[in-house]
Amino acid sequence: MAQKKTIYRTVFQFELLSEEPICHSLGLDDIHQEITNGDCTGRMLDNLVTNKPLKGMAAVKAMKAVGSDTEFFNFDENGNEIED
Repeated sequence: MAQKKTIYRTVFQFELLSEEPICHSLGLDDIHQEITNGDCTGRMLDNLVTNKPLKGMAAVKAMKAVGSDTEFFNFDENGNEIED
């Protein structure tokens, strides 16, 4: 039976202040641009969800939720490590 590989899910929260509402689909590069050269200010919040380990199908579901292919971390569709 194939070994179940582990990935880690880490969630960060960022506070952004602006004079106008921020689009919910703003990407990290866009946020950086708005803070560095735009009309916003912000900071990383300290309430980090620390490195939650995910294996098997939980890892597969998390990868699909962020729009990643399971092969990015060498997983098959069942959460097993793909052997080279």
